Amino acid sequence: MSDFSATHVVPSDGLSTWPNPDMTQPEGPRLDPGLPVQLAEQRGAWGRVMCSNGWEAWVDVNRLVPNAPPHAYGTQPLAPAPGGYGGPQPMQQPYGAPPVTGGPGGYGYPPPPGMGYQQPPGQQGWRGMQRGGGQGMGGVRPQWGPIISAVIILVAPFLTWFGYRGVDFSAMRISAEFLFNHRTPNGSAGFAIGYLVIVAAVLVLAGSVIPNASWVARAGGILAMVIAADFVFQTNRINNFPGHPSLFSLIGVGVYLSFFSGLSALTSIRKRR
Repeated sequence: MSDFSATHVVPSDGLSTWPNPDMTQPEGPRLDPGLPVQLAEQRGAWGRVMCSNGWEAWVDVNRLVPNAPPHAYGTQPLAPAPGGYGGPQPMQQPYGAPPVTGGPGGYGYPPPPGMGYQQPPGQQGWRGMQRGGGQGMGGVRPQWGPIISAVIILVAPFLTWFGYRGVDFSAMRISAEFLFNHRTPNGSAGFAIGYLVIVAAVLVLAGSVIPNASWVARAGGILAMVIAADFVFQTNRINNFPGHPSLFSLIGVGVYLSFFSGLSALTSIRKRR
């Protein structure tokens, strides 16, 4: 055909084709090694090639072997890019290797633009790809700030929450009923406030290491803060002791640790995928 001008040839291992630049569609006929083709259009990593008989298909443009200067098929030469000839580069498959049929996300070779994968230096192909982001703990990067907050919240219920004239009570000795009824005596039997604080610590810890669970850590931080704040409120309601001691002289260190560690977990947790 008079309009055909070969600009590239198919690599030695042949080349897969698609009817459109869409990896979800079935592959078309495979081009034979060494076949001359003309690059008629380029869209990022995709290229529309035309054969001498007028048949057209879409291919991975970076697999094409140049056969003529780039300006032979257009008015402007393709801008060179690291590792190839113009445009964003998909991960290259070594020549002579069998075609890759699967990859991250269930896509075949080549990866469609926008997959967000990066290639470590010195490695090629799908095996060299890894998802950008943190690694460790099986691919999950722990958030140490919220984890430390969770540990402090976990310790808080075993420390002093209420003290008066040398008599101290931890949250493990104060009934959770006190949070709703200030007349509940300290040391009374029942489900202790400390167990609620431990639940808050577990929520913060879980949300710190599990992807897409930052809301769990925030819920734990809020729970720890609410428990501590409500305890202070109820303690103030019973503050009719002789000499009228200040409220803060009655509140133990465990309350402060629970509140401020919950606040730290609430503000330091980051959303992740």
